[in-house]
Amino acid sequence: MNIQTNPSKRNHPNDDSPLVMPFPSAPALSEAGFLPALPRNLEQIILTPHPPKPLLVSDLPPIPSTALARGVTDFAASNLPKPTFNHSMRVYHLGLAIREQHLPQATFSAEVYYMLSLLHDLGTTLADTAMSFEFSGAIKARETLLVLGADEVFADSVAEAIIRHQDVYDGAADGGQGETLTALTAVVQFATLLDNTGKFAGLVHSGTMDDVVAKWPREGWTGCFCRVIRDEGERKPWCHTTTIGIERFQELVKGNEVASKYEVEMAERVV
Repeated sequence: MNIQTNPSKRNHPNDDSPLVMPFPSAPALSEAGFLPALPRNLEQIILTPHPPKPLLVSDLPPIPSTALARGVTDFAASNLPKPTFNHSMRVYHLGLAIREQHLPQATFSAEVYYMLSLLHDLGTTLADTAMSFEFSGAIKARETLLVLGADEVFADSVAEAIIRHQDVYDGAADGGQGETLTALTAVVQFATLLDNTGKFAGLVHSGTMDDVVAKWPREGWTGCFCRVIRDEGERKPWCHTTTIGIERFQELVKGNEVASKYEVEMAERVV
């Protein structure tokens, strides 16, 4: 993907009037991950999943190597704790494994999904704001991406997906049918729910999970993320995570049977 830097904000070098930017084209919206709009209820997106293939990390789109991607990698590595960084990398590989096998209609670029994966939990590191971490993280991520040279439509798509990555459908009482998400948001929800709670494990082969975790170990992520949820709820009793439920979300994370295998193995190696 050839992501261009932001265009001039003037119509002409001698024109002081603001440039009225055209609404992004359908191809640009698809590449950025806004389109297609998919059901907020993830269960309605993949109605009859076929058996997943034992894909390895090497079978999936590689980590992008553009200057923008390298800048995002450096920024994330410098600002995220190791467990959060590894989680973000697992989200990248797992999301693409799900997209490649079950969501051919989602044609966003691997690079925009990489940006989202590495930055989706950025807000958990921002201790100086009272905003819910999804919102503060989205603002910071968008600002960072624009500084690094991302085009606005891609920065906007990443920010929207960060804001809504925990806007998880919670049954019929949660709202009426017809609610939608961007394609990018849907895939990051599949991947984060899988890595955090073990939900949707049937969409990825166990061999894929083994290879992803071998490359990016969990580093005690279950306990780490439970503490993040607890701290968010204690410091910000108004936070967006309360829509899921602080205690309930922690229990879902603690009950992640997919993760328990790897975290027990890691503890045994340490002993």
